Amino acid sequence: MTRVTNLLLAVEGESRALAQITESPSQVIVRLIPYGAEHVSIHARSSGLLKTYSMSDKPPSTWDEARIAAARAIGYRDPEKHGKYADHRPLVEPYLFALGDHLVGRRVDFASLSTKLRYQRHALTARLPYDPAMIELYFRQDRAASPLAAHLFEVETALGWLYVASRPSP
Repeated sequence: MTRVTNLLLAVEGESRALAQITESPSQVIVRLIPYGAEHVSIHARSSGLLKTYSMSDKPPSTWDEARIAAARAIGYRDPEKHGKYADHRPLVEPYLFALGDHLVGRRVDFASLSTKLRYQRHALTARLPYDPAMIELYFRQDRAASPLAAHLFEVETALGWLYVASRPSP
């Protein structure tokens, strides 16, 4: 079963969509809405959790063709998408940050967030403390024990806890 949760940010009574979380029992996908198809996914593997950060406009690297060839050799359905991975690695403990393993950070301004009504359903809302802001995503298998790490959202998923934090953007 698939579950969708939308994350909205609010400024002066107006809410706009920041991210969409889509989860199944073995995968969690977080898409930052202003960045289109760009997303971070957490996959359950027998060896633990695997993080994949995919960007459609990722600058080319020398490893892209090797990743595509390896995916093709294994028989993956869409091997070319492996050339769009900006990060592809296991999530490891101990975590370097109180909120967990850092997934991605992106600059966001309120005006760039979506006003589409479809994101208002199944939504959590937090006040945007800075505009523009650096939005940081973190993930951990257990709930963060330290309330000292400030964050906007704390979302329990099928694989662990997603935390969304912000700081002023330069």
